[in-house]
Amino acid sequence: MPLLIRLVLGPIVWAAHFAVVYGAHTALCAIRPPGTAEASVAMAVGIATLAALLTLLLAGMTPGTAVRFRRDVTLLLTVLSAIAVAWLGITVLIVPVCTSP
Repeated sequence: MPLLIRLVLGPIVWAAHFAVVYGAHTALCAIRPPGTAEASVAMAVGIATLAALLTLLLAGMTPGTAVRFRRDVTLLLTVLSAIAVAWLGITVLIVPVCTSP
């Protein structure tokens, strides 16, 4: 894997997860009748979160022969992205789904 892609893979996975979670949440709440979207949103967010965390775990375990600084920066970005993905995934358990203000 090219060095630049390996370096920014964590933030890319986080951004994709962010877009998928909020896109699925908005689409499912708009399409489904009120009261029936909660389970669908929770399942979509759960699947997206698990997939993103698995991808980040595999990306963090990829051996590299890069310079120590680049390796450490890549690992730091991957760990921070994993924390952000988990934080976003937990919100489905805390915040009510498909509620209007």
